[in-house]
Amino acid sequence: MLRLTPSEGVHLSRFVTIESAADNSQFIISSPLSTHQSQFADTNLRYLTIYLGIEIVGFIILAVESELKSVEFRRMWLLKRDWE
Repeated sequence: MLRLTPSEGVHLSRFVTIESAADNSQFIISSPLSTHQSQFADTNLRYLTIYLGIEIVGFIILAVESELKSVEFRRMWLLKRDWE
């Protein structure tokens, strides 16, 4: 079962690994750890960690605009393709 939780800073290196996986790199431009670190510190961005069991298999980045009462879906990436 998939589960979403607010991300922790220690998850960011795993997100870089997910983005730069060989089978993913043809679909997405990987961001360096420093980019994820600065975005994670941005109070208008929310990172969510996607778990399959206890394994981190992906992440979501949302941009929150409180004044506009809106949420922008910035990025979602999953490492696993088989959900058995």
